[in-house]
Amino acid sequence: MATGDNNLKPSGRYSGDEWKSEVEPEGDYERRRFERSAEGQEKNRREQEMVRRFLRNLPIGSRVLDVPAGMGRFTELILQSGHQPMSVDLNFARITEARRRASKPVPAIQGDVTQLPLADQSVDAVVCFRLLHHLTPEMISKVLVELRRVAPRAYVTFYSRHTVKFLKKHLRGKAVSGQYYAPGQLIQWARAAGWDQCQHESPLAVFQILHSLDLQK
Repeated sequence: MATGDNNLKPSGRYSGDEWKSEVEPEGDYERRRFERSAEGQEKNRREQEMVRRFLRNLPIGSRVLDVPAGMGRFTELILQSGHQPMSVDLNFARITEARRRASKPVPAIQGDVTQLPLADQSVDAVVCFRLLHHLTPEMISKVLVELRRVAPRAYVTFYSRHTVKFLKKHLRGKAVSGQYYAPGQLIQWARAAGWDQCQHESPLAVFQILHSLDLQK
């Protein structure tokens, strides 16, 4: 699975002891990232709409797994869309906060996305948002196989190389934050993991780093 980059390493929650780290008081991280600036608010609005479009295509009442769920940023959206959310995250403190924040009782459990504590085909769909750009190709393949094990459909996001920002930094020799992948690479890995349909949801979004795939068996 060559990507053209050397020494790719996982970052963020899958690079160390994320499972035992603590969450900031009262969700200060999410407020700082998504609420305290116009840019953050616009990013959150755009990302909520991405997930909303996916949820619209599911039968009402679908069981939707959100992993990694963090502190439940998409929980209310899943509920409002008429579905049944379930939250899983490696970080115990964040998943505890997700339980506290939910407007109604929602299953929220600690777990590793490469070894989900769920039975085969136990949910109808998975939302896997803002994870793959932390992972190496080998770990991405494990995640895609595991998502297919627990659900017949999944929505995953990734940082795309086919964007203006990546190309500018690449041409100038500047470092980028996170791992960027070509959409064709993700589709190839998804098919190897057993996903029959792999729809690139944002092929023309050259000014938007975060792209997505709608995967179906």
